[in-house]
Amino acid sequence: MKSCKRVDLAIVGAGPAGCTAAYTAAKAGMRVCLVERCALPRYKSCSGMLIARAIERIRAYYGQDAPVATTCCAPIRNAGMVFTDECGKEYRFESAGLNVWRSELDAWFAAQARAQGAQILEQTPVARCVPTQSGVELTTARGDRIEARRAILATGVSALGGQASYIYTYQTYCEGTVRLDPHYFYAYLQPEFSDYDAWLNVKDGQIVFGVASSSKARLAAYHESFAEYLRERHGLRVTKTLRVDPWAMRRIAPGCATNCGDGRMLYAGEAAGLLNPMGEGVSCALESGYAAARAVMTGGDDAQVADAYRERLQDTVAYMRRQWHLTGRLSERFAAMQL
Repeated sequence: MKSCKRVDLAIVGAGPAGCTAAYTAAKAGMRVCLVERCALPRYKSCSGMLIARAIERIRAYYGQDAPVATTCCAPIRNAGMVFTDECGKEYRFESAGLNVWRSELDAWFAAQARAQGAQILEQTPVARCVPTQSGVELTTARGDRIEARRAILATGVSALGGQASYIYTYQTYCEGTVRLDPHYFYAYLQPEFSDYDAWLNVKDGQIVFGVASSSKARLAAYHESFAEYLRERHGLRVTKTLRVDPWAMRRIAPGCATNCGDGRMLYAGEAAGLLNPMGEGVSCALESGYAAARAVMTGGDDAQVADAYRERLQDTVAYMRRQWHLTGRLSERFAAMQL
């Protein structure tokens, strides 16, 4: 091993869950090491919509709002979501939110954690995380070792987060025009251009539209079908494709089963199975990161920490289930998600 670091809490993943856990624990005086495989600000394929619940949690946990000037994009205010079902019927949900660049928002979260004394190791992939007699040991890809009393894995879809099934996504960022109100996020469930969902929103004048599928092989055809629909129905005109963006997200199974961990190693955010419909994961990431840190701070043995975490997550899981239930009532495709 090249070197060894000893801390109270090791956290893997510098998204909203990992950074909120690091911020909360470091603020309470714990020695915290947050490990992130990318350089910050890191890119994440994401709608970048902050719903009201997420905005409220940022204010509650960080004691301030994320700065609009550095994290938001135009149009800053999101007015809600327009949802189109399999038959083309449109539902409009009005709800005030913010339109953000996730790279800049996550960098702000990381800066808050650093300001409280958390050490953040960027560009440091973790090769393994295993329990030991005295706690947890993380080994990085370059051979360094981190020993901690406990660990929080906020690893999204990476292998460290345990086994999962996935939904694959494919979206493009384009210059051009479209006859849709840029203050809304649009979701579509017509089967000809997705077996999961498709979407469109606007960020700093860029038209972002994409599709999701359980099959990688079908993504390109779905995306072209969706683009044709947008051209015919909403006057989409693409003058330049700026970015082609493949990604993946966890498939949430009926019942919304979650994996909180065993108390020695806790899971947070998407790694714990927390993801709301249409890929909204920031609110539950914030809540689970905060809850995990608070559970670790209570002390006790592994079972007590795990129980404390599960108890703190009850409202988050209940909210997620209600959201999936509503989606199941609106769409036959997600009917199995009803309570």
